[in-house]
Amino acid sequence: MNAAATIKPHYATEAKIVHAIRAARKAGLDVVAFDALPDGTIRILDARAMPAPAESSDADDLFEALDAAGKL
Repeated sequence: MNAAATIKPHYATEAKIVHAIRAARKAGLDVVAFDALPDGTIRILDARAMPAPAESSDADDLFEALDAAGKL
């Protein structure tokens, strides 16, 4: 039998999640999200760890330039 199938999930309680978020904010993190894993792990995600929004790429600029020139 698969060992993972025999392990009962043990998610963190709402109180533990709230406590972890408050502690992260007190430590100076800009909390944008969190993960609650089945083994009870709480992972806090900071805004600086998130990728920056994508700006228009060179391909978009090329498309618009060719479209404006009537070459499409």
